[in-house]
Amino acid sequence: MPAWIWVGMREGALLAVLVALAFLAVGWEWAAGVAWGVGVIAAGRLVRGWLLGAWVRESRGGPAAGLAAFSRQVLLGVLSFGGIALGLEPLAVAVGLLLPTAGRWIWTVRVARALG
Repeated sequence: MPAWIWVGMREGALLAVLVALAFLAVGWEWAAGVAWGVGVIAAGRLVRGWLLGAWVRESRGGPAAGLAAFSRQVLLGVLSFGGIALGLEPLAVAVGLLLPTAGRWIWTVRVARALG
């Protein structure tokens, strides 16, 4: 599994903990929705890395990237709607889906500052 799959997930998870604790004051559905959203992104990145690795080894680079992206989007959609169907707050799930991206931005800024 390539390490770039997890870029920004640590920062996103730390943000998710803070936001989930803040949302806990509103209700458990909000806090669980944030955790669900971050988990969905982690699952999507894991599947994407696994699919890309398998397909590139079989020399199907270009179409493999497109298929991996499509498969990941379908997985994210199904899991997101599944969390909402379980009774989690839709806005909290959406916030959870955004936090790993915010973590990737934080990681990028941190690395850029470290490099000078």
